[in-house]
Amino acid sequence: MSEQLSKKNYWKLSEFAKSIIEQDLEEYNKQISPNGTKWNRTDIYNIIFKHYRKDAISSICLDNSNDLTEKQREKVNSKLKEIIDKKYLYDEGIRQNYRFSSGTCVIMEENKNRLNLCSIRPGRYFRAVLEEYAHLPGSEREKILYKLMYNNLKEHLIKSFYKAKPVLIEVYSSNYNGELKRSRYLFYPYKILPDKKLMRNYVVGLSKTVGTDQAFSQYSLRLSNICSIKSAQKKTDTLSTDELKKKINDIDKKLKKVDVPFINSTFHDNLQVRFTETGLGLLRRVQYKRPPFDYLTEDDHICLFHCTEDELFNYITVFGGEAVLEDAYNDEGIRNLQKRLQAFYSKANEVYNSQK
Repeated sequence: MSEQLSKKNYWKLSEFAKSIIEQDLEEYNKQISPNGTKWNRTDIYNIIFKHYRKDAISSICLDNSNDLTEKQREKVNSKLKEIIDKKYLYDEGIRQNYRFSSGTCVIMEENKNRLNLCSIRPGRYFRAVLEEYAHLPGSEREKILYKLMYNNLKEHLIKSFYKAKPVLIEVYSSNYNGELKRSRYLFYPYKILPDKKLMRNYVVGLSKTVGTDQAFSQYSLRLSNICSIKSAQKKTDTLSTDELKKKINDIDKKLKKVDVPFINSTFHDNLQVRFTETGLGLLRRVQYKRPPFDYLTEDDHICLFHCTEDELFNYITVFGGEAVLEDAYNDEGIRNLQKRLQAFYSKANEVYNSQK
């Protein structure tokens, strides 16, 4: 069976599942590992199967099929076929070619008898797991793809629980914002949390860049940006138990106000924005990433946003000149955010002017 499964296979994956998995492949391939390797389509298919199959509904037949009576086996088989044929494989699908990895071949070999008992072909089982994966929220898919790192971080959090305080680790991370940027941090991990829209996962804690004299501050690091972690060796950069407790309490307080990706950004309860008529129309239509706000005037042209500076910046830049941040409270943080917006629009203006 292993020899046969290692050869090239053809199958049909639903258009929905194909688009989701290719979207994940494109996004996560930007987070290049320290050794510079990237995933291809076959890699991500096999990683999903390896990391998710035990939790997939499609694996219902594998754990106990040897102990089932004939009638029970028919019932399980019927249920599994319903899951595979109707719930997920709802369209004709797009023809794919792929190879089982050696690890996938081993898994299929180990479960060959169980699959045969339930009349499920290995390729069909493989496809069903991928279809299930595609219907999960983005945060769950990220945890599956980065399962080893996620479990490693959970082990450190368990150690922290037994020691009654976070354990200091050293984190090597990468970030892709047009260009690859790698960083090393000293990090006290506190929690692993998804954002409110269940798109991504973040490790929340206290952080400082390695080799600097900066103080530990609140920070959230995206799971898929983490390349490696290890226990920190330097003891001179540690915080006392009392310091840690206070800073962790501050994190809990801030998480009640802001979404986890923005915990290291300054929160304001009074970011005043004036909208044009066109801007008001956009405000009502563009709801993705829109922070909480209240209308301040009867004509709705002025709004007060309750969010961090980064949240407002990410949202308001969609509006161009149809929305203006006002410094109605003589606040230095708001003035700095205005300068940041000015720099953003000035750069865009320079780029367009250079095209003349």
